Amino acid sequence: SLLLTPPAAPQPSGTEVGRTTINHSDLVAALGQIDSFIDVSEDDLLHIYDLATGQARHGHLQADDIKLGHYYSNDAEGPDWQVRRVVDESGDTDPEKNMIVYKVIVGENRRTSGVLTRQQFSRWARFEVVQKGERWDQLDKT
Repeated sequence: SLLLTPPAAPQPSGTEVGRTTINHSDLVAALGQIDSFIDVSEDDLLHIYDLATGQARHGHLQADDIKLGHYYSNDAEGPDWQVRRVVDESGDTDPEKNMIVYKVIVGENRRTSGVLTRQQFSRWARFEVVQKGERWDQLDKT
């Protein structure tokens, strides 16, 4: 299982960060999403890094994967990393009205709640997690 904790400062590109390795195509894809080509600030560079590591990770969950009472992580870098618990759902068959109510368990805005469509929540969530003591592990789907 994978230990999920907020990662340390970014490593130079081409190095392994946890299970994520940034390769040339990931960096090119990330740079294609940035509007800046000259005078890249430190913030832009961090944004490029976040986009590149996001390119290198597994895809998002599907809307049908999101279950009431379960916990999910966005697998983001640094302060953007969160774990959310689904606390209510509408179950509407119309995707635009199929709402999820969640509570932020770990990360920025801890102890706050929010509402998203099931589709929006599934795009945010990278994978389901379970708490094991002080850490959050990716749920083993085997």
